[in-house]
Amino acid sequence: MRSRPLAVVAVLAALLGGALLITSPQALETFQWEYAVAGPRPQRDTTFGARILRLSEEGGYFDTDNLISNERSYLHVAPALRSRAGGGAYIGVGPDQNFAYIALLRPEIAYIIDIRRDNVLQHLLFKALFERSESRFEYLAGLTGRVLPDDAHPPNAADVTTAQPASTAVSLTDRDGSLLSAVQSAETDAATLQDIVAWIDRAPLSQDELERVHRDVRARIERYGYPLTEDDYTVIRRIHETFAREGLSLRFSSHGRAPQPHYPTYRDLLLETDRAGTPSSAFSDEASYALLRRMQLEDRIVPVVGDFAGPHALRAIADDLKATDVRVKAFYTSNVEYYLFRNGAFLRFADNAATLPWHDEALIIRSVFRGASPDLAAHAVAGYGSIQVVQPARSFLERNRSGGYATYAELTAHDVLPPS
Repeated sequence: MRSRPLAVVAVLAALLGGALLITSPQALETFQWEYAVAGPRPQRDTTFGARILRLSEEGGYFDTDNLISNERSYLHVAPALRSRAGGGAYIGVGPDQNFAYIALLRPEIAYIIDIRRDNVLQHLLFKALFERSESRFEYLAGLTGRVLPDDAHPPNAADVTTAQPASTAVSLTDRDGSLLSAVQSAETDAATLQDIVAWIDRAPLSQDELERVHRDVRARIERYGYPLTEDDYTVIRRIHETFAREGLSLRFSSHGRAPQPHYPTYRDLLLETDRAGTPSSAFSDEASYALLRRMQLEDRIVPVVGDFAGPHALRAIADDLKATDVRVKAFYTSNVEYYLFRNGAFLRFADNAATLPWHDEALIIRSVFRGASPDLAAHAVAGYGSIQVVQPARSFLERNRSGGYATYAELTAHDVLPPS
């Protein structure tokens, strides 16, 4: 991409109502952005877009699409997160597996940082879908381009606080063969996620519905105040169309390579449980969905373009948190540190992490694929291609202050909490 002259800062400051004055022109000049000025729109709020710009740094390349996670084990750490729920900040990486961790932790704010700028574009799509969808049923139907029948009235997520016990839950297939009966009540969470998944699997893709939903999604994204080009909107459309075309059978893939057999489908990730068999995904109940939707409506899930070892993004997030006296309760690093070790950048990440304001009970969540220590054998589950572990952040910070880690295997096995 081409670098813009410093004059673009003045243009953006005017466009965003001066919101960009909170960062320096020198900092903005180092970012290589493409800007599109689409003119004023009703109800335009530039605060959210300006925050993304202020926190972000120049992106980079990674050879995967990352539309969904390849970590089938992602919920095996759910009990540790539930026990620390409430308040603080969450930092994560990647697509929508973050929503499960956010729902479990219930933080004040969440930042999702990724070196791929496409990840920000994907999260703008997710944000718009959350805003327009009052229930998880409506969200998943909109994401996959399925038409909700005229007589379907999904429960109001804001009114649902508890799930109905499985023994009394009404299946969507129980009454006259209809898959809709249980989602017509606004008083219970009777529609199980399995029911919703079964409905989406059976419903055909509607190109007209996909187009209708996407027009609304784009109109919402245009009001966020984050400068996008037509090429960016093409990427957002491509992501939406991929979810619709592949449906719940979508898998993680790398460019030029077929998905590995152990990679889960989107269906698998939605229906995944913790090690005890408790449904724990972001869409497992309406209460979790309601929390996420409220955070999206309040701009409290912030996607950021950034490298864990980069010069700006993590440190800017640290400044953001210190300004509001909020401490990090959890940092989900996935397996990014594997690549940081391989590229000789881990120490820069460790230095960046040390600038964050950490809660005393904070955890670091990791997914281990390659280079796992034999000490993690107890955490492995048969049939899963990844291992999920959590480490107290204080152990990570103290070790880095006193000599650091020699290898990735040493890092991922150090002082991890026992499986639960």
